Amino acid sequence: MPSPSTTEDTLLEGVHDALGRAGVAPGDTLVVAWSGGRDSTVLLDLLQRIAPTLDIHLVAAHVDHAMRASSSDDAAHCEARAQESGIHLERVTLSPGEASNQADARQARYQALAMLARRHQAAALVTAHHGDDRLESALINLLRGSGLDGLATLQEDTTLIVNNARLRVLRPLLFASAEDVDAYSRRRNLVWVEDPTNATDSYLRNRIRHELTPALRAIAGELAPARRTLTNLVSERRAADAAADALETRARRPPLEPDAHAFDAHTLKNAPRAVCTRVILRIAPHFDRQTLARIAAMLPEAFSITPKYLSAPGFLVRVSHGQLVLLPSRERGGRDRLHPTARPATLAAAPRGLIDWQGSKLRWSTLPRALAAPDHPARPWRCLLPPPPQGHTLTLRGYRPGDTLNRITGQAISTRFKASAIFQAARLGADVRWCWPCIADADDTLIWIAGLTPPSRPAQTPSSEHLIEVIVQPSAALSAILHWQRK
Repeated sequence: MPSPSTTEDTLLEGVHDALGRAGVAPGDTLVVAWSGGRDSTVLLDLLQRIAPTLDIHLVAAHVDHAMRASSSDDAAHCEARAQESGIHLERVTLSPGEASNQADARQARYQALAMLARRHQAAALVTAHHGDDRLESALINLLRGSGLDGLATLQEDTTLIVNNARLRVLRPLLFASAEDVDAYSRRRNLVWVEDPTNATDSYLRNRIRHELTPALRAIAGELAPARRTLTNLVSERRAADAAADALETRARRPPLEPDAHAFDAHTLKNAPRAVCTRVILRIAPHFDRQTLARIAAMLPEAFSITPKYLSAPGFLVRVSHGQLVLLPSRERGGRDRLHPTARPATLAAAPRGLIDWQGSKLRWSTLPRALAAPDHPARPWRCLLPPPPQGHTLTLRGYRPGDTLNRITGQAISTRFKASAIFQAARLGADVRWCWPCIADADDTLIWIAGLTPPSRPAQTPSSEHLIEVIVQPSAALSAILHWQRK
C-alpha cells in the first residue's frame, strides 16, 4: 500500500493532468457535484488546491433529494463547510416524492446539475467517480449482458444529453482507487457525511461493493490490472466509434420521410456486424440483441422494389430499393408509418412559379407555343402541358392507389394507362410512389408522371396559343433511389 504522502501527490498530479487533457483553461468555471460524502469531499479539496494554479473558478453544487429524513443534515453540513473554506455553494432541494428510486434520483440530480452548469456558464460538471466506481459499473453491466459500451463505462471526459441539451462531464479521479481516495481523506483530516443507504444491500451496486469486489480482491490480490483493462476498453470504444462514424458517413442516404433515417443496405450488409449494429444503436439505443439480429437479417431483402417491414420498439423498419430505413413510430406495429401521404399543391394561375414539394422542386412558366422547345425523351423531368380550362388549375401530387394516366395525342385520341403499371415498369415500389411528383388535371386524373412518361401532346387549337412548361428537380431521396436502380 502506498504511503499517504505518496497518495496525496499522486492524486493531485492525476487530477491536474486530467483537467489538462480536458483542455480546462484559465478563467473557466467548473461546477463540482458535492454530496458531502467522502469521495466528492476529496474531489472538492483537490480542486480547491489546484484552482489557483490553473486560475479556474469553482462552484460546489449540492442536490438534496429529500428521499430520507437526514438528507437536510447533509445539506447543512455542506453549507457549513462551504462557509469555512470560502467556496461558493449552490444548494438545490428537490420536492418530496420527485425521486422515488435510484434511477429517478440520478435523472433529477443531473437535471439540477445541468441547470446550475448553464446558469454559471460552466465549462463542465465535475464528478467524483473513481476507478472502483468504474469497476462496479462494469460488473453491473456485465451481469446484465451489456456489450462494449457497458464495459467501457464512466469515461473521463464525456457528454450527456440532459433535457435535450448537452452537458459535459469530467471525471478526473477515474485513475484512483477507493483505497487511494480514503488514504487522501485521512491524510488531510477531511470531514464528510455517510449516506446510510450505502450500507444497505438493497441495491445491486452495494452488494457488488460489499461482497463481489472484496471476493475478487481476495482472489486476485490487486484490482489495479482490472481497472487498467477498463481504461483500455475505453480506447477500444473510441476505435469502435471511429469505425461507426466512417460507416455511417458512407452508408447514410437522404430519406423520403423527413424524420426517417435511411442507409444504403449494401454498405451495411458488407460491414462488420458489430460496426453496423453500433450505427443502428445510435438511432435506437434501446434496441435489444434480438431486434438488432432481425434487422441484420432483413438487409439481403432490401434489393427489391417490394418493401419488407419490421415493427421494432418505437420504430417501423423498412427495407426496399437498396435501403434500410428506420421510421420513428408512435402506434403499435408502426401503423402510423405504413401508408404515408403528401399534401397536394396547386400550380397557381400565374405566368410562372416555384413549388418546393417533398424535397423536389417544380418550376413552371407560361410560354408562347412558338417559343416552346418540344418535349424530348432525353429530358424526362421536363414537359409541356396545355393550360387548364378557365377557372381550373393543375395539381402537383403523389400517386394514389387506383390512379390512371390520361394521355392525349395530337389527334385528340385519349389513352388511359394504369399508373401502377408505369411505376412497376420503372421498378418503383409502393413505398416510393406517394411522394413521386405527378401532375393531375382539373378532374384529378394524372396527365404526367415526372421522369417516367411523356405528357399529353398539346393539341394545336386557337385556344392553346400558350403552353405551360414544367421542370422538376427530383429530391435527393428520389435521386438516390434512381441511382441505385442504375447500378
